[in-house]
Amino acid sequence: MLCSPLVAGVGVGHKTVQGKTTQTPCITIIVQKKVPESMLPLEARLPREIDGVPTDVISLLDDKPCAEARVRKSPEPLNERTKRWRPAPGGVSVGHYLLNGAGTLGAWIRDSKSGQPFLFSCWHVIANCGRCKKGDAVLQPAVLDGGRLPHDGIAYLDRWVDVRMIVPTRDLGDAKVRLAR
Repeated sequence: MLCSPLVAGVGVGHKTVQGKTTQTPCITIIVQKKVPESMLPLEARLPREIDGVPTDVISLLDDKPCAEARVRKSPEPLNERTKRWRPAPGGVSVGHYLLNGAGTLGAWIRDSKSGQPFLFSCWHVIANCGRCKKGDAVLQPAVLDGGRLPHDGIAYLDRWVDVRMIVPTRDLGDAKVRLAR
């Protein structure tokens, strides 16, 4: 059914209609380049639905970006953001003490109940993609930028939201199971 050489992957998501994302769950069929259906032979056309679930075809080579961001230049040069900072401002290097990489301190926030300050960053940076436990050290700078325990510990993990990754797949059965979840 999806054994077309045009198909680069299959995923799950929400159907996009006229450039706007809807709330309709769908099986996303990822192709290298979208081609008008009328230009394809019948056997190469992709189904509009699979087992009653609508499909949506997206292109890896689409002209439009997946997201837009405004970039503003940091007041600190890049090499300055990887050094040790005390107090540590947003934008500097941080990471879980076992992370073989580095991320960015997003901000300092205050817990609404206790009033305690919390470091805010991405899950993969401070929770090491979920390979962590409460009380683990967060370093500033991160290990990649020379951070070491105990000297560079800046915070301890208290709470985080685990992320469940849904990645494109060529396995239609897998996509259907993920969509059902």
